[in-house]
This record gives sequence, C-alpha cells and structure tokens, in this order.
Amino acid sequence: MATEEIEAPEGFNEVDSGPSGEDDPETVKLSPGESFQGTVLEQRDVGYNGLIVFKDLDDGEKRQFWHNGQTRSRFDEAEVDTGDDVMIANTGESRTYTDDDGTEQQYDVYKVYVR
Repeated sequence: MATEEIEAPEGFNEVDSGPSGEDDPETVKLSPGESFQGTVLEQRDVGYNGLIVFKDLDDGEKRQFWHNGQTRSRFDEAEVDTGDDVMIANTGESRTYTDDDGTEQQYDVYKVYVR
C-alpha cells in the first residue's frame, strides 16, 4: 500500500474534527441517592438505550445523561418530548436478577418524574 499523501479531487474540502465527544456536554452519572432535574433539549437514539441532552434546572448548564433500560422505558411510556421537565433519581436501592448464563447481576433502581 502506498504511503504517499492522498490528494482530494478539485472542489473537495477536508473535514477536520477533534477527538470524539470533544463538543459533548458534561455527562451526568447518578450515584445512589443522587438525582437531577432538567428540561429536555434533545433525545438521541445512540448506544444501547440512547441519551438525553438537558438544561439543568439548578444551574442552567447543558448536560447529557445516558439512559439505562429503566429510564428509557419510562420516558417512552410517558412520551417525554423536547421541552418537558424531568427528574431522574437513583433511589439508592438495588436489585438482582439471574441472566441467561446463570450469573447473578445487580442493578440500581431509578425513578423518573415528568412535569
């Protein structure tokens, strides 16, 4: 394979970007007992369950939160849309289940509130 520099055809402009995620807002990760309240700015169907971009109601900063199965299904059930105010809380409770391989898995319990 040649190592010479590749020239683009006439009229093409090179697109340069920084590392992935460079422009993404801060990601919120909720520890047990923590919560946030925000206005939904955008919902993205990326990754396994998607994410929301929201304006934090406490300080006005733009942040994002990666859904888990619980929060995503509750957003879908409530038909949460852009502009809705939400609160997501990690209740501090955990539960366990046995997966298909027979391994016990533990997960945190979340609650979702919509206004």
